[in-house]
Amino acid sequence: MQNVLSRADQTNPPLSVCGAQLKRQRVTGTGRVSFKHQDLTRLDRLYQDGSAKIRIPKTYAGRAHAYLMNTAGGLTGGDRIEWSVELGADTAAAITTPGCERAYRTDEGGPARVENSISVGVDASLIWVPQETLLYDRSTLERSFEAELAQGAELLLCEAIILGRPSMGEAVDRLFFHDHWRVRRDGRLVFADEFRLSDSIRHLRDRSALLSGAGAFATILYCGPGDLESHRQKADAVWTAIAGIEVTAGISALGANSGMERLIARFAASDGFTLRRALRNALAAICGGESLPGEWS
Repeated sequence: MQNVLSRADQTNPPLSVCGAQLKRQRVTGTGRVSFKHQDLTRLDRLYQDGSAKIRIPKTYAGRAHAYLMNTAGGLTGGDRIEWSVELGADTAAAITTPGCERAYRTDEGGPARVENSISVGVDASLIWVPQETLLYDRSTLERSFEAELAQGAELLLCEAIILGRPSMGEAVDRLFFHDHWRVRRDGRLVFADEFRLSDSIRHLRDRSALLSGAGAFATILYCGPGDLESHRQKADAVWTAIAGIEVTAGISALGANSGMERLIARFAASDGFTLRRALRNALAAICGGESLPGEWS
C-alpha cells in the first residue's frame, strides 16, 4: 500500500495556495437503522450523520426495504463511512443502495474505510445486496462486514467488485483493496473471509488461479436454518439459474447439520454487466425474486 500512495503523491502533490498546503476535506458519515416487529416489520430507530443517509420507501410482502446512500458521491483517501443495521425478532429487511459505490484515486490520507455492523435477531431475515463497488485506478479501500446472528436467523449477503470502466478506455493498474468478513451465531464464528489486492494488479488479473482476466467478481454468502441437504438444493438451483451466462463460478454448501448451514458462491466475469446477470439469477434462486429490491429483480 505504501508504494501506491507514494507514487500517487509524486504525480499529484497536495493542493497549495501561496506556498501554504491546504488539507483536503474528508468525508465522514454514520448511518444506523433498526427494525421491530409490530404486525409486520416496522422502523424502530433511525440515525444519520454526515454523508450517510438511509431511505426506507416501503415494506413489500412483509419485508422492509432500505437504501444506504453516501451523498458525497464516492470515496477517496481518508474517508470514513459506518453503517449499522439491527433486526429485531421476527423481522425481515432487504438492504441495498440506489447505485454503485465508487472508490476514487487516493492521493493522501490513507485508505478509505467502510465499516458494516449487522445484528439479526431470533427468526429474523436480512438480505444485504448493495449494488456493485467500482474501483478506479490507484484507489485505496478497506471494508469490513461484522454480523451477529441469533437462533433461527437468516442472512443473505452479496458484494460485487468492478475494476474500472474498460468501455470508457480506463485501465486499472494499481490499487489497494481489503475486504474483511466475520459472521457469528450466538457469539460463535461460523464464517470468516479475507480478500486483498494491492500494488500492481495487472499480473494478478491474468493468473488462472486468481482473476484469470476477469474485470468483475463477487461473493454470495447464505447462512440460515435448515439441513445441509436443503442448502445443496439451493446450490443446484443456482447452477441452473446461471446456465448459459459467461461467468466463472464456484459454489459450496458447508455444514454438519448444525442448524446453521452455509452456502458460499464466488463469481468472476469479464465485465460488470455479465456479472450482474449472473448475480441477479443466483440471488433469485436462493431467496425468491419477490424478496429482492427492485434494482435486482
